[in-house]
Amino acid sequence: MPRHRLEFPDRHQGEIEDYLSERETCTATEIAVHLPGETIAAQTYIYEGPRLVEADLPLRARAAMILLAEGVAGSSYEYIRNVRDHLAELGVADPAVDALWRAVVALKDGNAHG
Repeated sequence: MPRHRLEFPDRHQGEIEDYLSERETCTATEIAVHLPGETIAAQTYIYEGPRLVEADLPLRARAAMILLAEGVAGSSYEYIRNVRDHLAELGVADPAVDALWRAVVALKDGNAHG
């Protein structure tokens, strides 16, 4: 599964960390990232709870699950749309969220090739 790094203005750090902790339903874990010539500390969110999705589940299958799923807070469709919109408001580009959203919209609109 691809890994992505997110960059954002320092002034949004607290707000983004709070948002991601709530979104990921877990707290950030600090890891060492080895770059050419230096090692830096980074935060990542590693969810290990009961609602894991198989890592190799195709994007279209994930999109289909999102279109069917609803929880106490609403539909998964609205959830992923809100996640994408909120990240965009913060100036954060998350390629995995964007790809999933495109697949969800394509499937919802009847475009199986999304």
